[in-house]
Parts: sequence; structure tokens; C-alpha cells
Amino acid sequence: MLGAESEGGVLYASGAAVAGNHFPAVDSFLGMQTAALDIAADLARRGFCSRLGPVRSVGQWVRWAAGRPV
Repeated sequence: MLGAESEGGVLYASGAAVAGNHFPAVDSFLGMQTAALDIAADLARRGFCSRLGPVRSVGQWVRWAAGRPV
């Protein structure tokens, strides 16, 4: 995410494509989860989506389990 912003556009990359980035274990499952959560938090900060959190996640799961659109 560093240095990839320009006039309203943002580029996100993680995994093998960005070897040597600031995520120490990005090639592991936990590292990929950390990268994804950081990207989701940045998108929420920019107003693109809602923030992730335990209350929202449980609410969305209950909607899904009840057969209602998420």
C-alpha cells in the first residue's frame, strides 16, 4: 500500500507479487489475512465500504443464516 496512491486511485498488492514488503509473513495464511484486513481497513477509511468488526460480522452471519440478503 505504500506509494501506490495517485489522484483518487489506489493500488493494493500482497503475496508473492510484492516480495520484501512491510508484511513480514505475507506468504503464510496468517500473513495474507493481515494484509487483507489492512486493505479492508484502508478501504473503509476511504468510505468505500463499512468497517469490519465482530458485531458487524455476527450481524451479517445472522442475516445470511436467516436467508436474507447480506
